[in-house]
Amino acid sequence: TIQATSSDTFLNSILYRIDSTGWQNFSGSEPDWSVVYDTSALTDGEHTLTVKSVDNMSHVTDQSITFVVDNTNPTCSLVSPFTDQFMEGVETFKVSSTDGVGIDRVTLDVFSDSVTDSFLNDVSYSVDGGGWIAINMTWNTSSLLDGDHSITFRSRDLAGHSTTQSVDLIVDNNLPVCAINGPVPLEYIEGAYRFRLSASDAVGIDRVEINVFDNNFTAIFSVSSGYYEFNSDTSIQSDGTY
Repeated sequence: TIQATSSDTFLNSILYRIDSTGWQNFSGSEPDWSVVYDTSALTDGEHTLTVKSVDNMSHVTDQSITFVVDNTNPTCSLVSPFTDQFMEGVETFKVSSTDGVGIDRVTLDVFSDSVTDSFLNDVSYSVDGGGWIAINMTWNTSSLLDGDHSITFRSRDLAGHSTTQSVDLIVDNNLPVCAINGPVPLEYIEGAYRFRLSASDAVGIDRVEINVFDNNFTAIFSVSSGYYEFNSDTSIQSDGTY
């Protein structure tokens, strides 16, 4: 709503225009005048509002102000990392955000090593819906449990419009656990032998490798036994300690 105050003993009219468009009448009565204007008819950016009062003698008083129209949400897109990427230690987020009028702030749930905009006010981050933290306070993923975590970041412009984007990441700071279940130390083995190992990790096991008889092999998980297994014909090896 455009509002103006104007009064005169011989007031004839009070008019307004946006930029260089034609003059339009206000509604109301002395001294308060107003009109509802749909800004969607204007492009985003700076515009000039001019109001003038005219009396019966054609004396004119006018006043102009500049205002900013912003009806469009800013864009916000993640550059790195990508969804389901494994992360450990201290990681860096990169985000690209633009707005037709100007970005007030880019708010990242993790942190950014390069966010620049003349309208940027602050950058902060949160994890899994937690509280926002200033971006200059580094985040170490070791403070989280290994596993899936949701990261949401948002861009907000000067008009208060916001755009959000989320990404799911996998934190993995800990080594997997692995143990040899067969043979036991100093066990005697012969003929066809099945080596067995157990392995576990909070975010899953990619593969289990075994070095036996000075060669590397990949052990295969057996659903029936619950172990990673490798079969070897020991008869082709010389007797002795390995």
